[in-house]
Amino acid sequence: LECLDIYQQMDVLTHTQRLGARIPSHLVRLDTRPGALDTRCQGMLAAVEFETNGPFGPDLARRVGIEAERCCVFFRIIGAVLAIALPYIITEDEIDTVMQILSDAIGSVTGSAP
Repeated sequence: LECLDIYQQMDVLTHTQRLGARIPSHLVRLDTRPGALDTRCQGMLAAVEFETNGPFGPDLARRVGIEAERCCVFFRIIGAVLAIALPYIITEDEIDTVMQILSDAIGSVTGSAP
């Protein structure tokens, strides 16, 4: 119950809607990266789906996730999908940083510039 009280005090619904609205602008840029098939977002949850039969091999999502971990950013890999689940306490600047690290990881693995 204390957790629910804290969420109510911080107006978590408004807070997460505002932060979640920032994510699609980053995904649009990732959508055109080599190896990316699709991006999607719902609130604070997002995903990048990668090719499995392209020139970068069937495990592109896993390799991008490993590269991001080198910068201490962790994503859940579900087959060809890299899942992004951002915490409610994240800031707008931190969202920008996480998404930049993801973009850099894609570039590093595919050998392409952002």
